[in-house]
Amino acid sequence: MSQPYAPEPWNRRNLTGFAVATALGAALLGASYLGVSSEVQLKDQVPLLDLGIAGLLVATAGGVGWLAAGIKAVRVRKAAAVTLVRSRFGSVEVAGPAGPGEGFVAAARLTRYHRLGCSLVAGKDVSAATLAEHSTAGRRPCGVCAA
Repeated sequence: MSQPYAPEPWNRRNLTGFAVATALGAALLGASYLGVSSEVQLKDQVPLLDLGIAGLLVATAGGVGWLAAGIKAVRVRKAAAVTLVRSRFGSVEVAGPAGPGEGFVAAARLTRYHRLGCSLVAGKDVSAATLAEHSTAGRRPCGVCAA
């Protein structure tokens, strides 16, 4: 398994497996090409074409394995990051989209407006206003609650 904070999601084993499968696939495909190009009869070319298809399958399997290992490593890193954030900040709820009639809130000195449930304004003295009023005050939407 890759280390949680390694610069790339693949370890040496993944890269070696990918390189070997790609090289083997390319060698089989090259041998198939050379063999087919020297044969005139289709019946003599078919086994060599099968060899080429096998080469493509080997190279594809190596690439799929390499990508699967990368996806797995990214999932592990994502889970570790979420756990770290939750341990430091607790459970943070993201506000959903505002429905009709729901307003946006901001405090007097804030430069962004937020949805009412946004964790960035929790516990602050805020007041509701319309989008037009926030725009007039020069406020931009919050990037966390996607106001």
